[in-house]
Amino acid sequence: VLSNRVLGSLTRMFNFAAERGIIEDTPCSRIRKVKETPRDRVLTNAEIKLLWECLDIDNKKIDIFRVVKLALKMILVTGQRPGEVSQMRFDEIENGFWVIPPEKMKNGQGNRVYLTPLALEIIEQARVISGDDGYIFTSSHKKDSPVLRSALGRAVVRHWKEMGFTKPWTPHDLRRTLRTKMAEIGIQDVIA
Repeated sequence: VLSNRVLGSLTRMFNFAAERGIIEDTPCSRIRKVKETPRDRVLTNAEIKLLWECLDIDNKKIDIFRVVKLALKMILVTGQRPGEVSQMRFDEIENGFWVIPPEKMKNGQGNRVYLTPLALEIIEQARVISGDDGYIFTSSHKKDSPVLRSALGRAVVRHWKEMGFTKPWTPHDLRRTLRTKMAEIGIQDVIA
């Protein structure tokens, strides 16, 4: 997907130059886009249970930074995007809700996410590690910075086999898993 987006940008740039006579021909006309296939990975109930056990912050068998474990749990519990979760701040928590400002949302619209008791417990576990102001999921090596979304993905890529999974998955698959499981138990789309 990324390569197709880069190709699209380059094509527009070279077309602009060709239309103005800056170059004779665009080299992008000879490059084909890669076929994009949408992801559809949803964790099974057994895999969710396995993941939850592996992400226990006291589980020393899976060597993932504790804040990363908690951020992955938060994605599964709230169904929010990995980038939004990794940027989560204590000052965005208001009366049991996570109020996400529009500039942090992919669609540019703010969002208000109800925090279940389990989500609040995860936040309290992170508070012990991160402190109680600024980012909830802080970087292990950069003061006053959040854990990077890419760090969540790298942790999964490095450890999914070690966790006991037979098929790979990504942090975003946790969001899809929550949404799918909500539909399976009959939660209305507007609520989910």
